[in-house]
Amino acid sequence: TALERGGDSAAIFFRDALNVDFTASGQLQLRQGVARVTSVQYQCLWQSPLHKDCFALHENSWVKVNPETWQHEVLAHNISDGGELFHQVVNNRVVMACDAGLYAYDGKAAGKMTVDTPASPYAYTSGANGSISQGKYHFAVSWLSGQMESALSETCMLDARDGAEIALQLPYCTDANADAVRLYMTEPHGSELQFAGEYPIGQHVISIISVPDLGRAAQFQHLSPMCTGRHLRLWRGRLICCRMNVIHFSEPMAFHLTDERCNFVQMPQRITFLEPVDSGLWVGQVDHAVFLRGTDLKELSAEI
Repeated sequence: TALERGGDSAAIFFRDALNVDFTASGQLQLRQGVARVTSVQYQCLWQSPLHKDCFALHENSWVKVNPETWQHEVLAHNISDGGELFHQVVNNRVVMACDAGLYAYDGKAAGKMTVDTPASPYAYTSGANGSISQGKYHFAVSWLSGQMESALSETCMLDARDGAEIALQLPYCTDANADAVRLYMTEPHGSELQFAGEYPIGQHVISIISVPDLGRAAQFQHLSPMCTGRHLRLWRGRLICCRMNVIHFSEPMAFHLTDERCNFVQMPQRITFLEPVDSGLWVGQVDHAVFLRGTDLKELSAEI
């Protein structure tokens, strides 16, 4: 009203006109708050705060949505049995948790974030043409998908004689994304598994004539693929999610792996929300909220 002008042609001027529309006759009306932008039934819409890309659930598929045209690109099929999708930005990639597991999108393609754990290999002596020293050897393998390594398989043991040649039967690969197999073995009568070689995924048998120069120790022994769940979050280098009343944590900076023996916190009630902060975790319960104070998984303490 401070901008109202009188006289023969009275008028009202506006300095800021927000959430309003002007009709053809010059009248003012409140802009409609809700409008249909597409007839496609998207669910669980989420926009990346880093890339501004939009993702959603559509007909049991994970899709990337163009918010201008509302067209979509399918990233992964058959990923939900009616459950929700939960997203998180991790190392410039979008990670999504659904009923089928954890998926990751790198800006070009999407795929499973985890790698299956291989079965144990089978070792036997195939002849006496080698230069293996007598002793007990232990072997284990892991799958590789790009730069990502799976958890280590269970070990197998072989008591070899002097001059033997060892043949190692590799397990059948069940992960379609795996492209290589990494072999670990011990020194004779040793106990520490060390890197012994890397082979293409299509190779079924490895012949070991002599003990190779062994490298670094195996990192991912006794671990499992990270489980999926609700309320996917990132906290102090760990990926976390909830299943019923349990919070599951990944390994530090190894988001695709977890230690099922200790990487969890059990709450008394079903978890309704999860929000990490610098000093701990806010955890929603059915009738109250709990603050888990601490900067590391092993030192978390509950405050109601």
